[in-house]
Amino acid sequence: MKSLHSKVTLHHGNGGTGKVETHATVGATWKEAIRKIHALERAGALTPCESNTSLLKLQPLGVLISRLQGVENELWVALLLTSSVIKPLTAPELAAIFSALALNEQQKKKFVPNKVEPLFKAPKRIQLALEKLATLREEALALQGFDNPPLCFDTSVAAAVHAWARVTYWSQLSRYTSLSEGGIVRVLQKTIKLLQLIDSVSSQSTKELSALGGTPGLHNIARRAALLHKGSQWKVRKRRKRLRNLLKGSYN
Repeated sequence: MKSLHSKVTLHHGNGGTGKVETHATVGATWKEAIRKIHALERAGALTPCESNTSLLKLQPLGVLISRLQGVENELWVALLLTSSVIKPLTAPELAAIFSALALNEQQKKKFVPNKVEPLFKAPKRIQLALEKLATLREEALALQGFDNPPLCFDTSVAAAVHAWARVTYWSQLSRYTSLSEGGIVRVLQKTIKLLQLIDSVSSQSTKELSALGGTPGLHNIARRAALLHKGSQWKVRKRRKRLRNLLKGSYN
């Protein structure tokens, strides 16, 4: 049986107005779509128009969500971007934080820390930030009211990604996690892709981020974080062919 899914799409129009569209796949119910709209209302992303309460108007959070195309849970990512927790973070620290969104369920089942003593531990500041964001996730789940789409937040690879962002040797990273080399590369690729999206969206949304108390210049930090791989050992010429071959197959 196919899973039931519905999608709510927010469109940002001129003058701060917007519209809401619902899309349903096989077996999806109108009730499910309405439930997602109510979740956006609870989060403050949508409010009734003053002139016609049967219509909904996009608020700054809603505009931000409408621009986050391609992520698993737009509301969750938008709440992360507007959190005061990420304000003091450096580019490597931001990469570590958003790597928590890169592990899907299949990867999480395969992630078991090695018996080898970790060569790198996340700095205290990252650990504290992750703890605060875990609390934010619970708040986001309460706002959403249901767990589909999921609110991914697995911190298993945060320390390794932070070490990678600081140009750590690849051999040390592979000893740090039980993911195969291909798995590590995929997590890093997904993290970079997310950082690139954050760069793009935050550069378009300075007004909305400011209204929501977001991080000033977030797009610059995200851009630096997304470019960190250019200096990492992941890009060393002698490993390119091997990693390319790893990415062609599945990882265990």
